Amino acid sequence: MPYKILNKSVFKITQDAEKFLSALTTNELNKPLNAFLDKFGKLVVLADQLQHQEAVYLAIPVQYESLFLQHLEPYLRLSRAGIEKTKLLAAHILAQEKLSNMMIPQNLGYIAFLENLEQLSPLKELSDEEYTKIRIENSIPMQGIDFQHEMFLEVNLPEAISYTKGCYLGQEIIARVHHKSKPVRLLQRILYEKLPENNLVKSQGEEIGKITSSCFSEKYKCWLCLAMIKNQNGEIDGGKLRL
Repeated sequence: MPYKILNKSVFKITQDAEKFLSALTTNELNKPLNAFLDKFGKLVVLADQLQHQEAVYLAIPVQYESLFLQHLEPYLRLSRAGIEKTKLLAAHILAQEKLSNMMIPQNLGYIAFLENLEQLSPLKELSDEEYTKIRIENSIPMQGIDFQHEMFLEVNLPEAISYTKGCYLGQEIIARVHHKSKPVRLLQRILYEKLPENNLVKSQGEEIGKITSSCFSEKYKCWLCLAMIKNQNGEIDGGKLRL
């Protein structure tokens, strides 16, 4: 059973966690993925999310810790909610066997919050290259690699947004674009027989975006890429979109 330790920090929100997070995040708290946006609908940080007992646990990329805490600071001052950084490890377990009682289901396996590495001793750790292939083949983009702070609909993660929950920061922009327009760009998967020069994605000779992650996929027998490209219906030079 393979696994990958994720480069993520796990935070714990306590006390008025549900009320506090509902006003600041795009999704319901019983969902595995959630996002914090600014008032312009741009992504601050994407979080793997778990409600456990009286608290909510959030795993976010390590490099966005400071930005995350800075974003929350003014709202924490007006709330009873508390936040603490835990010592838990976040690991993507690529099977169904349970190693922890704190698990977030995924399309492939689950993310487990673990107290130490000993719990993973019977398992095989994936290399960065192996995990990159698995996540691209299974449409798992990563903040810090495939996207940063884009307008959130461009990231193309509809499972991280609820259009029926109450208002949240950035909700007005998200709703307006969703119902009346479309994102200017979109994170897409593309198949290529040969990677394009300089990782530039083109349509009819025009540059429309750039590859963010790629791997040679034995499953598809070609190069499989994630790319942030202009949201258009034109053909991809030398490649084709793969949902």
